[in-house]
Amino acid sequence: MDTSFILHILLISIVSGLIHGYTGLGFGLVSMTALAFSTYNLERMSVGVSLIIIALVIFLITLSYRRSGVFWKYVLLIGAGQVVGIPVGYRFLLELYAHPVLRISLGAVILFAALTALFSLRLKKLKIWLAPLFGLAGGLLAGAFAAGGPIVALYLYSQDDDPRNMKCTLQVSFVVATVLRLITVGMGRVGYTREVFGYAAVAVVPSLAALWAAHLLSGKIAPPLLKKSIFASIGFFGLLILTRGILKLL
Repeated sequence: MDTSFILHILLISIVSGLIHGYTGLGFGLVSMTALAFSTYNLERMSVGVSLIIIALVIFLITLSYRRSGVFWKYVLLIGAGQVVGIPVGYRFLLELYAHPVLRISLGAVILFAALTALFSLRLKKLKIWLAPLFGLAGGLLAGAFAAGGPIVALYLYSQDDDPRNMKCTLQVSFVVATVLRLITVGMGRVGYTREVFGYAAVAVVPSLAALWAAHLLSGKIAPPLLKKSIFASIGFFGLLILTRGILKLL
């Protein structure tokens, strides 16, 4: 592991941790956005991201559990869809990790998620039977890009007038999705490597520190302009990844 790799990973981890701690989601999304502009193997890096997400969301659950608790029926119903979606999404990543279609798909996911957050899109209360379908869609994205949070959040945030009440439930759904993804990786032909664990070891402590600091600040300040600026930037980079992928395909 050279110095430039370590510095790059530290920067990505801190920024991603800050955004996740502030908004309750986005670590995988921001990390994969940044990694898409590097020469690193996206599949290997996505496994490292998944390992870090486990630590982050468990930590965030301990910080937010007293406020909101967990709505287990949603976790179970969404999880039923994730069980199917995650292996399919990960298979897509394995087969196309070097193909422009992967970059196009990742760029489209990032752009969609950023626009959803930027314009504070909230659906009217959705029927309970739709939870597995959102879990399936989120699982496909989690399996492929470790970034299925925005889809699951769309469903959960529609269930309560105050989205903060769903923050803990959302994190538990992240745990379920991440564990399923890590099991899928372990059962796959590539599995775990020293590269993956090295990335996770470098990134986990700064990610946790950044998440904790942002979580504390989120309860004291909530400037809408800051949040919009964050997701506008993410959306711009998503559009850039999408455009570059299309140009390579052509």
